[in-house]
Amino acid sequence: MDKRCLFLPSLYWVLSCVVSLTSVGCSSPDLTVIITADPLTPPQASLVSVQATSATEAELILKITQGLAANAYQLTARRAGGQSLPLLAGDAQSVGNFSLIPLRLSGLTPKETYTFDMRFRFNNQDSIQAIRRYNHRFAGPIWQRLAHAPLDGGDYTAYPVADEFSNLTLGRYAGLNQMQAWQFSSLFNKWNLVNVPLLKMQPRRGIIQFNLFYFGDLHYFYGLGYAINEQASDKYFYYHDMRAKIGTYEGPVIPAYEGENGEVAFFITRDSLTSTDDAYFLTQNGSPAMRSIDANFPQVSRASLPESPGTLATFTVNNIGYVVNQYPNQPIHLWAYNSKTDSWQRRADFPGPMRSRGAGFSLSGKGYFGLGARETSNQGLRDLWQYDPTSDRWQYVTDYPGQGNRYLAVATLKEKVYLGWGYESQETASGVVRQVPCTDWWSFQPR
Repeated sequence: MDKRCLFLPSLYWVLSCVVSLTSVGCSSPDLTVIITADPLTPPQASLVSVQATSATEAELILKITQGLAANAYQLTARRAGGQSLPLLAGDAQSVGNFSLIPLRLSGLTPKETYTFDMRFRFNNQDSIQAIRRYNHRFAGPIWQRLAHAPLDGGDYTAYPVADEFSNLTLGRYAGLNQMQAWQFSSLFNKWNLVNVPLLKMQPRRGIIQFNLFYFGDLHYFYGLGYAINEQASDKYFYYHDMRAKIGTYEGPVIPAYEGENGEVAFFITRDSLTSTDDAYFLTQNGSPAMRSIDANFPQVSRASLPESPGTLATFTVNNIGYVVNQYPNQPIHLWAYNSKTDSWQRRADFPGPMRSRGAGFSLSGKGYFGLGARETSNQGLRDLWQYDPTSDRWQYVTDYPGQGNRYLAVATLKEKVYLGWGYESQETASGVVRQVPCTDWWSFQPR
């Protein structure tokens, strides 16, 4: 292998011109449900969002993909007792390969649950009846609906990374062995395709991105992810290669990630004395082993998670890393990791319904966790809960008004959280749960 050494201020790297594909390993059992490489989204209809606008009104957004016949869909709203309510449609907005239609719903009662019945002919052929339930609560502006990304085909998952200009960049597998990088401007509420170093990697699903400070200097990392070979006996192939952007240099990093094969979850903590970050990696549905890296890229084995991981959600508050462990058939446990002592502490169990693929983030000294899908039925959840590390208590905060509930992209930027994309676990009248790709994007800010 051809190797060279590069010396930079406060940073030592060993770099290689060779990027390798790691062979098959332990796979996550629930990945197969939604991962497809369709180049285009088939014609269909979706109820994207339901958001309270007053104590008696709500706004709905209906999404119609290109090619769906005008008479091929119908949406009805009903009270708990079965009485129907009128929906007033506004002007449609064209976005990429789909249209968004705003609907106004009036005469609502606070805390009452309403049912929305969406019937359409998928791809103008198969009849589908999708159901969404909504509990009307109006408590002021927490959520702000932002511009949809004009996505079509491929995957709808990403790990956003922020820059100094209030932009978020999301890299995704776009289908047909192509990668895309979409940049969201929080200042202008606009999406743009951009050319970033991430596009130099071999196309893959599940690629991660993150920033690490090293003695005050910011460095950008990206890589890992997986490929799928439908013909193989174990069809998941996990990549272990990573790359970094350091000033004007962009290139691969050696050694490659030395953790086990599998989908990763990670959190980041900072040493306030040196302004240096460490990223900590765990394997979803894998062993409890954990390792860390910093921007000098020594890989260090750390104290293992004290129990077997299921699907994991993470957040960091006051330089303590928190891991929400959604393990089948047991309460959802919360673990806190102290990097100074390399030790774990069990914290208060999550009190909400059991689930998998929930999302986590932190904001203003609190942690948040919610969404995901029910463990037993795969039905989607949109509840969001807040964790207070000081009191070690959870409390329900709000419901996510958007469409997705699994694999959402989440990032914190300037006292707001931005989230969206992902997939909706859409309940149907036949009892089958469909996984529907989502393009909506939201900001969240507590009162």
